[in-house]
Amino acid sequence: MIANGLKEPAEGATENFVKEQSSESENRVYTFLAQGCTSFPVRGLIFEQIYASSTDNYPEESIHNTLEPRDRVARRASYWSSKGHSNPVVLETLIYKLARDLCVISEINMQPFHGIYI
Repeated sequence: MIANGLKEPAEGATENFVKEQSSESENRVYTFLAQGCTSFPVRGLIFEQIYASSTDNYPEESIHNTLEPRDRVARRASYWSSKGHSNPVVLETLIYKLARDLCVISEINMQPFHGIYI
């Protein structure tokens, strides 16, 4: 046995044997990755909210509201509101710390809203 878990080929081993060992090793890696890619509920995937580029009406409309799928929770609004910027090139940003080192994000749901101030 070789240190990395592969079998040591016998004398005169063919190229097919070496390819088979490589394939087994790759299969173990993909199996490990697949186990890390199982679905988690949003609250299980996101460990904590880290940063919002801006917030209007803190703390009522902060980044902490972005993990709740309902519009209202306990009679309070459940959304993040940015202050916005007069320059449309300035990006808005939300940063989260994820629960695992490897996470596959397959979907992000957003409901943009443009308020009109009079």
